[in-house]
Amino acid sequence: MDLTHSSRESWSLLRRLGAAQPSWRESMVSPNSISNILFKTSNIKPEKLENLKIKYDFKEVINSCVEESESMEDFRMEDVENAIKLVKSGKAVGVDGILPEFLKYLGLKSKTWLTSFF
Repeated sequence: MDLTHSSRESWSLLRRLGAAQPSWRESMVSPNSISNILFKTSNIKPEKLENLKIKYDFKEVINSCVEESESMEDFRMEDVENAIKLVKSGKAVGVDGILPEFLKYLGLKSKTWLTSFF
């Protein structure tokens, strides 16, 4: 079988072998994986002793902090968006278990929520 001159024959052979269909990669981030991470991290229930220790430690830290100074400014939405743009895609999950792609595809409400933290 000479396939050098007839592209129809070569393509039909490739179709029969299954190599003519373009291959596609499945996305690594799915809505289910994002919702699972959010669900797992939001349902953390520490023990009573741990909870009291955390509250005590944070009270000490908060009391030792300065409320506001002249050089302090609240973060703006643009600051959060610029920080998210600097995150590299395709990297491994961090200590917090959040994929960089998850941060890249946050919506407006999520970015506003992040801005309110800082």
